[in-house]
Amino acid sequence: MGVVFEMEGARERIISGALALSGMEMNDRVDALFDVALLNALAYCNRDDVPYKMEGALALILADMMRNGGEKGVKSLTRGDVSVTYSDKDNVKGELGAFVRMRAI
Repeated sequence: MGVVFEMEGARERIISGALALSGMEMNDRVDALFDVALLNALAYCNRDDVPYKMEGALALILADMMRNGGEKGVKSLTRGDVSVTYSDKDNVKGELGAFVRMRAI
């Protein structure tokens, strides 16, 4: 079973929005990052569909992934005995909270 988009052209709208938000141009990585962002969002929300209202959140997440390759930003760096602390920002949870479906028993 594949992903169901509520409206036709959703993939193109999401990618177009992400490109505009990130200030980047289309390249080979965008399609791969779209798939990663989409699958991550669907897994987090326990969904197999993408409502129209969720497209904006996916565009924001994809734009963030395009800027940093999906990696969390470095919060602090210590050179003596090497220590790296990454940002605890979780863009997926912040943007997609409203679309989470509760599991029914």
